[in-house]
Amino acid sequence: MAFNNIGHAFLPVNGVMRWGVYRGGGGDYGAQYVACHPENADAELIFRDHSKVREGGSGKWAYWMTVTNNGPNATWFSMQGGGYV
Repeated sequence: MAFNNIGHAFLPVNGVMRWGVYRGGGGDYGAQYVACHPENADAELIFRDHSKVREGGSGKWAYWMTVTNNGPNATWFSMQGGGYV
C-alpha cells in the first residue's frame, strides 16, 4: 500500500538529512520503498540508504532514508513510498 504527503521538511541546495517515518503507528509493513516529493520547481532530491529499524524500547518499526538536494533550487518536501510489488 502506498503512502504520500508524510511530514514536511525543507532542504537547501546541497543539504543532506536522514529522515524516517512510522507507518500505521509503528507497525511492520514488510519491505518499504521510502522516497521524497519536492514541492518547488527545479529541485532534484536524491534519496538513498534505505533502512528498516525496530526500536528496542517501544518495539515499533521505522523506515528511514537519506535525502540530498542536488539543486539547483532549495525546496520543501514530503515523504512518499510504499511496499515492493
